[in-house]
Amino acid sequence: MEILILAPYEAKLLKAIASAKRIKLGTFTLIGNKKTIYETCFRNQIDCQDFDIIDCPNELDIIEFSKKHLLKDVAYVINGNVSYFYLKKLYSLKENNDFNYINIIDFPLVDHFLFITNFPQKLHVDFDDKKKAIINAHLFMNKLGIRKTNAALVTNVRTKADTLESNILKSVLKDNQMINILDSYKLFDLFEKNSFVNIYKNNINLLLFRNYETSSTFLETLNVLGNCKIGSIMTCNNNYLIDTSEVKSENNIIFSMLVLLKVLQNQNRLLEVN
Repeated sequence: MEILILAPYEAKLLKAIASAKRIKLGTFTLIGNKKTIYETCFRNQIDCQDFDIIDCPNELDIIEFSKKHLLKDVAYVINGNVSYFYLKKLYSLKENNDFNYINIIDFPLVDHFLFITNFPQKLHVDFDDKKKAIINAHLFMNKLGIRKTNAALVTNVRTKADTLESNILKSVLKDNQMINILDSYKLFDLFEKNSFVNIYKNNINLLLFRNYETSSTFLETLNVLGNCKIGSIMTCNNNYLIDTSEVKSENNIIFSMLVLLKVLQNQNRLLEVN
């Protein structure tokens, strides 16, 4: 299983790659400025003797080389320091198209993963964006063996507009029996001891925030607390990408890799059956 690593110039990513090689999570090809990679490894005492590095000095070179590799059997891509603009070029995404954003949270004492689905990073997010985000997250969860999606819409202050929005999404997705849309809830409700939607006591497994900024703030808070694992996956058609700008530690990068390994293993089993 080949994994492309783009512009891995941060210690957290290079440490994660070294660890992943030791536990045989795949074959890693690093694409970027070789001098910068070696300097980072030297400063942080990272063993890079066995790293397979393709020397590409700038972002455009990285993308052009990576595009050729994507035509081969590449399992997924991990992005280090390539800009969002060039990532879209890598996957030939048009201006109006975007990646799907999914976070996977492994909370202590919760017996199932909690997912967060995000929509494109734009000012106005409409019902169609949220519907697509839920469906894309549901399909990804299916690939991890999770059949039923119970989605809670999270807001800071519950308003009539939030209630209306949840009712519309329920109506739009009513034909899919495996997606259950709960009413709109305040974030506090998810952690309040006696709440109906306390995540420790019920089967909620997908959160949809009002916009990208609020979900990012929530994830930043969890990162600061440091008591759970957080994976971050971007999808584009059947392509997977880990963007390490959204992943704050070596352990979370490894966790993201393990999640994708499970997804790919399940996909291969389905192909063999069919």
